[in-house]
Amino acid sequence: MLAPILLSLTLAAAASAPSEDWKPFYAFVGTWVGTRTGASGQVHVIRDYQTIDGGQRLLVSEGPASNRSPWGLVSIDPIRGGFVLRGLGVDGGSSELVLTSVSDGGATLVFSAVPGGGPGPVRITDERRGPDEFVERVERWGGASSTLVSETQFRRKR
Repeated sequence: MLAPILLSLTLAAAASAPSEDWKPFYAFVGTWVGTRTGASGQVHVIRDYQTIDGGQRLLVSEGPASNRSPWGLVSIDPIRGGFVLRGLGVDGGSSELVLTSVSDGGATLVFSAVPGGGPGPVRITDERRGPDEFVERVERWGGASSTLVSETQFRRKR
């Protein structure tokens, strides 16, 4: 009697389990220095990507030199069936973006806003240009077109 229940629970869990392929994120782990161009001009930033919770999450911290603070957290969301980037705003607010596209063998990652995901960017695209360089574009949608909010050129810190 217990066996059919356990089998049903196992099959349900397997059917709803999201893809847990963290490979595209491994290339980002480490410390990066970058120059961000946006409405206020150019700003130099340092960003860290660090696996936490036994490799179940990716913590992204950013800021100047030794004053970095959490910028975002990538984790698997079993309800959405994939990876979610939860942006951690300096004002205590947050936004959620779902990984909607992985292309070129993981060289390009696109996170897009979800309905009700809170204020914040509508799309973040990270495009690796080799093992030690990537570009991040942050965009907002207004009507039928997008507006580039910022573009950051990152290089791996050695």
